[in-house]
Amino acid sequence: MTECTKFKSFTDRSFLPLCKMDFIHTMTETKDGLEITHKVVMTGLLTFLFSKVMGSKIKVGLPVAVENLIELAEKTKKNDKNRF
Repeated sequence: MTECTKFKSFTDRSFLPLCKMDFIHTMTETKDGLEITHKVVMTGLLTFLFSKVMGSKIKVGLPVAVENLIELAEKTKKNDKNRF
């Protein structure tokens, strides 16, 4: 983890050969609720290679992962309300 701001954002980093991959997660309160953003940034000499090899997989898999997180958060919130 390279950055963490409580209830606002966090960034975690993965290392690949000659490439770093940062996953940036932010949460912003809006009038309609909480907006959550996930961003992937690759830097380094082999960025061109890994963005082609892994970028498409991340692009496909990230929305599914986010949807699963939303469902889990909603279930947790519902269970917490029922507990009290």
